Amino acid sequence: MDRPALNTRATECGDSVRRLGQPRYSARVRWLIGQLAWALEKVTVLLAHLGGKREKRKRRATNLEFVLRASRIAKRVEDADAVLDVGCGAGRLLTELTLFREIRPFGVDVALDRFAFREIPAARFDGRSLPFAAASFDVTVCCYVLHHLTPQHAKELLGEMVRVTRRRIVLLEDSLPRFDWFYRQRNRFHRINAAALYGGESATYRPPGDEAMFLTHDQWRAFASDIAGVSRVAIESLEDVTRWRHHTLIELTVDRRAAQS
Repeated sequence: MDRPALNTRATECGDSVRRLGQPRYSARVRWLIGQLAWALEKVTVLLAHLGGKREKRKRRATNLEFVLRASRIAKRVEDADAVLDVGCGAGRLLTELTLFREIRPFGVDVALDRFAFREIPAARFDGRSLPFAAASFDVTVCCYVLHHLTPQHAKELLGEMVRVTRRRIVLLEDSLPRFDWFYRQRNRFHRINAAALYGGESATYRPPGDEAMFLTHDQWRAFASDIAGVSRVAIESLEDVTRWRHHTLIELTVDRRAAQS
């Protein structure tokens, strides 16, 4: 599939997703648009990896990749820490963190209908304000959430994470030192797919209309450093433990004195 064709298909998908909130679009239509965007996302990410220089290694099972990512986060967590997962989904990450640390977990999400791990306490929130007192948690994690928001929304939510966190924030995000053309198309289809799947799950969530929060490493450093209370930003690629090279860990050190000022 050539570049003009991909651009045309992305535009058509994007126009459809922007209209998904209208009553005439059924859950079935939303699902079909999501599946189309998902397929195109996989095609473009495969094309982005063609010809790339990368150390050959055995492909790991997807569930093991999740555990390996959790192990990297666990290095930033201590036993007995209170850990908040913003956008916890089914509670999988917190469950996997308990394989490495004895933590006090809690999750929040805009929709908990799909919540699967009942041993993890969780609550619904509006996607903007975290319903906790300042410095309630030692560590806050947020995985693959912020790139589904507008920059202003992401900044506000990240500010809320700083407010409720005592020590550090760990983000997992789709990021690279730079995005080539294929990866930019992959990001677009990923956004469209997510909007189709999750746009109707919460009355408070509105999908963004562009890929403004798919940031490069340098852009993440600048974006996070601009949040009051963030004293340090460290970025670590997870390419060695995941199938695709865009998986990135971003660690933010919280300065409580600056956060309170």
